[in-house]
Amino acid sequence: MIGMTAEKKVGYDEERVKGEASRCLQCEEPPCVEACPAHLNIKKYVLEAGEGRYRDGLETILERLPFPATCGRVCPHPCEDACEDACAHHDPIPIRGIKKFLVDQFMDVDWYPGVEVRWEEEIAVVGSGPAGLTAARNLCLLGYQVTVFDSSPSLGGMIAQSIPNYRLPPQFPMKEIEEINKLGVKFQPGALGKDLSLDSLFEKGFKAIFIGIGTHRGMKMNIPGEDLEGVFEALDLLKDIKLGKALPSFKKKRVIVVGGGNVAMDAARSCRRLAADVTLVYRRSWNEMPADKDEISGAKEEGVNFNILTNPTRILGKGRVTQIECIRMELGAPDASGRRRPVPIEGSEFTIPADFFIEAVGEVAESDTLRSIGLELSPRGLIKVNDNMMTSMEGVFAAGDVVSGPRTVIEAVAGGAKAAESIDEYFPRAKSPALAMHSPWYTI
Repeated sequence: MIGMTAEKKVGYDEERVKGEASRCLQCEEPPCVEACPAHLNIKKYVLEAGEGRYRDGLETILERLPFPATCGRVCPHPCEDACEDACAHHDPIPIRGIKKFLVDQFMDVDWYPGVEVRWEEEIAVVGSGPAGLTAARNLCLLGYQVTVFDSSPSLGGMIAQSIPNYRLPPQFPMKEIEEINKLGVKFQPGALGKDLSLDSLFEKGFKAIFIGIGTHRGMKMNIPGEDLEGVFEALDLLKDIKLGKALPSFKKKRVIVVGGGNVAMDAARSCRRLAADVTLVYRRSWNEMPADKDEISGAKEEGVNFNILTNPTRILGKGRVTQIECIRMELGAPDASGRRRPVPIEGSEFTIPADFFIEAVGEVAESDTLRSIGLELSPRGLIKVNDNMMTSMEGVFAAGDVVSGPRTVIEAVAGGAKAAESIDEYFPRAKSPALAMHSPWYTI
């Protein structure tokens, strides 16, 4: 079942889209727009969808979002939560479903008009995830020459490499990347090693550099037994499945996934689709579980077992995993995240038989590499930036997960867009107030 591409159908046809859009209150100060990290003009594209002006709706989305097909499938849609609050006793407008419908009408045509180079400065973008590609696209639309560098031979970062095909079939991020390439953004995949030198990029003539390399390294629990055969880091496993790499057989094997976020759900559901018997272990309660509700429901529907208020303490086995020792937890006072802190219950230890143990407890940046190239980092090992998204190095900007820690695609887009604006402002000269000279519809 590796590589399966069937995505969940939401059943949005023209009749339903127009009917749902007609319910929109067209609020004077739309809470959906305020809730969206990228501040998409949701009110406008919902109206355009309701009136059957589908191309106009797509163009409205593209003003601020280079990944409409991706976000139409995987965005946690905080806009809909805000709409639900505003609508009181009515169901929220299915904003994500309308976005998905609009972009799906135009998968076989070009999305953007042509653009011209206006400025002599060349910009280097390091990392081809949503933050990097957003910055690259926006800078290109502003008239800059942009080259995107990535250490991976494939482009797209997490959206192309780690989100399972059943949630995001590969043709959708591929289309979005192709459209950015058609604008004139140059790509150099596989061109970066761990010995990244910002100085060398400046020496090549780039006048500013944007870093958006994400957080691609999984956190360890630092418990005994992590070196045993059968222990996986969730992101590595998801990448191997996505790329169709050879895996041990999971069929009828007992798999324990630890974590409560979307990566944990992706790992659990992917293993179920490989015919494994999967139990997800989470140290807090259902209320504190950070994964999207849709993903939790999907995992339950697919037969993933849940062991809540439980935390692994040891991985047992001789050479390879055979059991997981766990302890029961109870919730104490809230911690820094605002969630109630899990506290071990003394004497409640027990074991669970296991053939594989998958850790999905968070992702971190490659802080040693970042520190070695001279960037100032936060205590969490993330890049420190000022209000203009500039790092401690002159002319070097950053955004996305490598600055904020692991967040959503739409939050990475917002960070990349803000950095692009700051890079444009970094060059002192008279600016044309109208981007319309490049495109009849694009605005920031």
